[in-house]
Amino acid sequence: MKLITQPEGSTVCGQCCVAMIVGVSLNSCLTVFCHDWATSPKVLRWALKYYHYTPARRLLKIKLPALLPDLCILKLTYPFQQMGHWVVYNAGQIYCSVHGIYDYNKYEAVADGKLTHYLGFTKTK
Repeated sequence: MKLITQPEGSTVCGQCCVAMIVGVSLNSCLTVFCHDWATSPKVLRWALKYYHYTPARRLLKIKLPALLPDLCILKLTYPFQQMGHWVVYNAGQIYCSVHGIYDYNKYEAVADGKLTHYLGFTKTK
């Protein structure tokens, strides 16, 4: 998987996640999203469907990291902030459009937040 970084000061982490998963450029993904601001789980699911993935119906709480799908989108929640941050989980590694690539166990300390939920999906045949 290729890391895609978001422009400084932007809020396109969800778009970066989808671009990384499907293997397209951020600009291509922004064209599909039709916006360059924060993204909801509903819009993430819509974009994954556009790229022929079948997303889960809703976000699920992370109970045990060992039970995460090999590839999924994770939500990072910041203390005392309403807005979160989307990252890609790929077989134990976090691909973050702001901080880079980290081991799952080290990422929360770097990002100063808590990984709380995930969105699973499968590639449509």
